[in-house]
Amino acid sequence: MERYAEVSAHVMETLRRFIFLVEQVSIDEAYFDLSSCESYTFAEEICRKIKATIRQEERLTASVGIGPKTEAELTKIGVKTIKTMRRF
Repeated sequence: MERYAEVSAHVMETLRRFIFLVEQVSIDEAYFDLSSCESYTFAEEICRKIKATIRQEERLTASVGIGPKTEAELTKIGVKTIKTMRRF
């Protein structure tokens, strides 16, 4: 569990390199604010860069969902659904 916590801290640091406001909700889950992005396309680009950085630096895959803060739970459900679908 110590190694898991260490990697989690590195991932959260990676998020903070790209985004100022990060809300960590568990050891391996966070929400971040992309409301300052000029467009959805720009927000998506940032998310792709975050995923690529995590993959390169930690050798891990990451799932990212984009949605309004008020719909954070729906975004989370969407990400879980995609993960489940990829298993089949």
